[in-house]
Amino acid sequence: MRQLVQRAREPSQPFPTELPAERLEQFGQSGPDAVFQVWLDGRGVLELLHQFRAASAPPKPGKTSIWQYAKQFTGAGFGGGTDGLIVRWGDGELTQYAHVDKSGFQAEKQLAKPKNDKWPHARQIAMGRYTANAQRDDMIVTWDNGRVTLNSDLATNGLNAEKTLMKANTAWKEADQITAGEFTGKKTADLLVRWSDGAASIYPGVDADGFHGDISVRPRMSFWKNATVVAAGAFAANDRANDIMVRWASGAVSLYPGVDAAGTHTEIQLVH
Repeated sequence: MRQLVQRAREPSQPFPTELPAERLEQFGQSGPDAVFQVWLDGRGVLELLHQFRAASAPPKPGKTSIWQYAKQFTGAGFGGGTDGLIVRWGDGELTQYAHVDKSGFQAEKQLAKPKNDKWPHARQIAMGRYTANAQRDDMIVTWDNGRVTLNSDLATNGLNAEKTLMKANTAWKEADQITAGEFTGKKTADLLVRWSDGAASIYPGVDADGFHGDISVRPRMSFWKNATVVAAGAFAANDRANDIMVRWASGAVSLYPGVDAAGTHTEIQLVH
């Protein structure tokens, strides 16, 4: 089982200012009350926002762990308990954890073996609700040739139900981050894309038929050019995944609550 450190904070508390965010490599929502974080030394931290109440001191650096080889992860919902994770490793392996909680990672399943010929070419992954059922178990993948694919119902199909949403092209090679969210109220989830030039777009109601237009929420050459991690989730007052957390190149972390088709609105700085 992968190493996990669990800590908690009050819902009303901001992220502690002493948090060494410059060492924060990745984060993403793992359930409505939790944020999963991976640090440069390989620590995996599940920070529980509401369910537990304790001091918010940052985790102490320890020995490096397997998590230093995690290339990317994305929260997912497979039903039957807490949310899970999909992890893409540096050697091309793809792993599903059906549930993540304070006890660790549950029901590990290998979706792609290490050192395969395909998955090292993946650039970004995002799990969301892109089919008719209620589970967030559909995965959008961007590839190094600009292709975009959808793997539907991973819990049932594994990687065997892949559909191309966008053929290889030059534009999607510039997609630096993607994250699934509920910004527009469509029947299926939206996809937010942060482009290399600082622009950000929302693709509303993505499904197996592809993309249905796009909405610009940040212009080219905006400050979002400095974003290194972008994750959507229900981080504010409700359970709707229309809030965006951004980790900047400086180590600062910002929250944009209530993002919609009209834009990103208010920025709240969590870590300076």
